[in-house]
Amino acid sequence: MIIDAHTHIWTGQAPEKSYFPPRQNWHISMDWAYSRRGTTPPYTKNPEALFPRQELRMSDPDGSYTIANMDEAGIDASVVFTIDYDFVWGQESGLSVEEKHRIYGELQKKYPGRLVCTAGPDPRRLNALEIYKRAIEEHKLKGIKLVPAAGYYAWDPMLYPIYEYSLDNDQPVWFCTEVSRGSYRYTRFQEPVHISDMTHDFPDLTVVLAHIGANYYNWFEQCLNAGASNPNVYLQDGGPGWVISFGYMKDNPTGGPWDNAFNNEPLIMAMLHKAKEAVGAHRIMWGGGNTGSGPSNNTESKLADGYGWRNLAQWWRDLPKRAEKYGYKWTDEEVDMVLGANVAHLMGIKRDPQKEIGHKFGWRQLYPPPRS
Repeated sequence: MIIDAHTHIWTGQAPEKSYFPPRQNWHISMDWAYSRRGTTPPYTKNPEALFPRQELRMSDPDGSYTIANMDEAGIDASVVFTIDYDFVWGQESGLSVEEKHRIYGELQKKYPGRLVCTAGPDPRRLNALEIYKRAIEEHKLKGIKLVPAAGYYAWDPMLYPIYEYSLDNDQPVWFCTEVSRGSYRYTRFQEPVHISDMTHDFPDLTVVLAHIGANYYNWFEQCLNAGASNPNVYLQDGGPGWVISFGYMKDNPTGGPWDNAFNNEPLIMAMLHKAKEAVGAHRIMWGGGNTGSGPSNNTESKLADGYGWRNLAQWWRDLPKRAEKYGYKWTDEEVDMVLGANVAHLMGIKRDPQKEIGHKFGWRQLYPPPRS
């Protein structure tokens, strides 16, 4: 079973029902015109030319592009995240986060067993907990995706009701740990060490660290520290992560300023070995094949940053022989865990009795400290 543990489906129908705030789409248009690698003066690209269709070109309201791409790439199922960026951009999207939850719930029904979608309200919404509860109880979504770089720390007490509900209802909490490039989000909030503060107070909560700190190596090590002594913490590489990363580009696969498997394979092999030593292969997942299937992304050659969704899955299948070149050992069984078995267990697609944790730490919220 091949399950992509990090997928996005943008369901907006711009401009009235856009998935993203207009400022976000404009930021991407500006990046395309002035900041992308290889873009130097004199500037000839016009961001105003891209802006009207920027979201439309990758939008997939009914999921049909995504499912077709999954079929082509041999992907059995995908975990799909709700994104709520209204607060970080200071502007509302055309689709409310509750509308996004409803649409994802409908996509799950339309493609049973193929899509597993998470909730994702910004916790600063006054009714964030109720929105989350409705997503789980009414729309049958699974877990929640949080993006601290939107402007909050994972240990902020305002999130604790969300953690409590997740813990009491067996819902995993996914965190983005990707370094936010430039002015796209607030990087300082996302440093993984802040997540380890929260896992100390909620050690029985199932937590997934998406991206494993891409693309700061010290953030990667912080992710390993968070999971090393807690059997409920998982690591997920992808979307982007360390294999493709920001460094891979279809027209220059070994270039880019960030380390990845194409410009520094020895480092990536060492990192994956360290991740396995820290948490075990049974708590590592892959992902990142699809960051928006739409009219302009509906070919295998454009997915996974142009590397190809199928090719990325094959990269993981080939991990045993890749690792062997550097003196590391990965078995086919371990790769099968990474490619699907682990996330199938985590998200309830196919539970594995051998991975069930029979005992609990048994506490939550360990503050304030005891009085002397």
